[in-house]
Amino acid sequence: MAMEQLRQQSRSFLIWFLFAIIILSFIVTFGPSSMRLSCGGSTKAGAIEGRDLTMADKSFALRLGMHPQAPATFRANVYDQLLKREILAAEAERMGIQVSEKEITNMIAKRRRVYILGQAADLANPMLNAWPRVRDAEGKLVPAPNYYHDRFKRWVRFSLGMKISAFIEQQRKELLAQRAMEIISNGVIVTDREAMAIFEYRNHSLELEFARFKVEDFKKGLLVDRKDTMRWLALPENRKKVDALYKKTKWKLTGLAHERRIRHILLKVDAKATDADKKLAMNKLTKLRLSLEKATVDFAKMAQLLSTDEATKASGGDLGWREKSKIGYGKEFAEAVFKLKPMTVSPILKTETGYHLVLVEGDRKGDVKLEAARVWLAEQMLLETTAKTKAMNLAKLALGRLTRGKSMAEVFPSVDGEVPPEDEDSESTAPSKEPKPVVPKRWHPLLPSAEQAEVRRTDTTIGKVGKVKGLVKKVWALTEADPVLSQVLTIPGVGTGLGSLVVVRLKSKTVPDKKEFESNKEAILLELLEVKKDDAVKRWVYARCEALRTAGKIKLEKNMSDIEYYAGKGEKRKKQIFKYVPCQRLQRFGRRPGDPSM
Repeated sequence: MAMEQLRQQSRSFLIWFLFAIIILSFIVTFGPSSMRLSCGGSTKAGAIEGRDLTMADKSFALRLGMHPQAPATFRANVYDQLLKREILAAEAERMGIQVSEKEITNMIAKRRRVYILGQAADLANPMLNAWPRVRDAEGKLVPAPNYYHDRFKRWVRFSLGMKISAFIEQQRKELLAQRAMEIISNGVIVTDREAMAIFEYRNHSLELEFARFKVEDFKKGLLVDRKDTMRWLALPENRKKVDALYKKTKWKLTGLAHERRIRHILLKVDAKATDADKKLAMNKLTKLRLSLEKATVDFAKMAQLLSTDEATKASGGDLGWREKSKIGYGKEFAEAVFKLKPMTVSPILKTETGYHLVLVEGDRKGDVKLEAARVWLAEQMLLETTAKTKAMNLAKLALGRLTRGKSMAEVFPSVDGEVPPEDEDSESTAPSKEPKPVVPKRWHPLLPSAEQAEVRRTDTTIGKVGKVKGLVKKVWALTEADPVLSQVLTIPGVGTGLGSLVVVRLKSKTVPDKKEFESNKEAILLELLEVKKDDAVKRWVYARCEALRTAGKIKLEKNMSDIEYYAGKGEKRKKQIFKYVPCQRLQRFGRRPGDPSM
């Protein structure tokens, strides 16, 4: 007997413990402000045409229509949807429509359906977890059959913090709003002509040919003389650009470890090379060093001509700004480089790779001031400006050839003198009588390859080409008689990228097949009908809401008109107020993006 009492006490304790956990999780999820909705305080959130908008209405909308941590603008959207429901429900009652409690309970118990701000929701959906699941004959979990289960009651009570009677009242308003929507949209019709217009709009497509000139490719191999840099920097407008760039990138030049800007000329010598080969390399660098000591400004040009380091040869042997531990080529090499005086040529340095001459062009540490960074930044800007100019000049030449009637294959051939390979499986050994196709030669080494992209009427951007404002509209204006876009497009770079320049040509237009329309007509008509119905309801509600607001018949309490949110992080985090104005977000009517005006 004592054991049985102990078991009952333990079971009671466990039940109360679980109940406490449920309450705690409810508080954490919805916060103290949400708890106040149903635990005292004002019971009114506002009024529409004298009809009270209660805190229960607001609580229902927020808990099912919005995540607790959603931004203030999202909460304003939810409030607009709540007002939409209230306006529609009031209209339904004015028309004499009634919804019984039996209809609502049948909808819940037999169809497992509820409405949340106009959207139907399945109670068996795992996201709601408001309906029990049972195993069928195959052992799979399926929603329990038609009955009003305790699980649903617990969901209403604990997840929503509502009584069943209050939830039924919310569903009554939802169903009234649904009836009003049906009546408002009842007169909407869709014609075959409208459906055909939609079909043609969606299936009409273009095939474009384009070529992309990457600015980065034109920067390779470019060298800027110090005199040219100083002349460029002497212009006031260029000096302002450099100063602005410093402000923008100052965070990168703060708290630096000791770095040096290094150029090198490398003659690779294999470890197994003969003494004669090693001596030859040493003699070459010895003579080169003597000439460079007199003119260090020629170091970059000599690196382009003589260095065997393919990674840095094109950029004049530029290794960039390096810390001692990140130079590479070994510890002794790094030590020797960091002992050099700036703008002096090193002795010949030997590493496992070969023989080097090194020039240190700069030295920096800690916070780099504007005066110390200005010349280097000017050099980078001048390099980029020169590269963009060269790319633009070549792109304009290519565009001119296309405009004069040349094809993309003629303007952008793939490889010099490339001829399609013969069929290896061909049994004939006799020479072909047909002349081999003549492939145009590349007229510039930096010509890009031609690419293709498909564009539909519903597209707002051309992904392959890049984002350019108004581009889609411009390419749809191209015709077979005038297929070339008249301007070179500038595509901005991402991050530190220099972007690209693009020329575009129309290859072909695809006209929709009318036979295909007939097989898809019914689906298009149904889809278009839903869109137009939704559009009709939204327009009606927006007009009604605006009229009520203008007439002062929508009155909101502070708990709804002032939406609290927090901005900033850490100690700077402060509570802010977002002023909610009714109806503003209802103006977004139901037309689908990309569909023509209906």
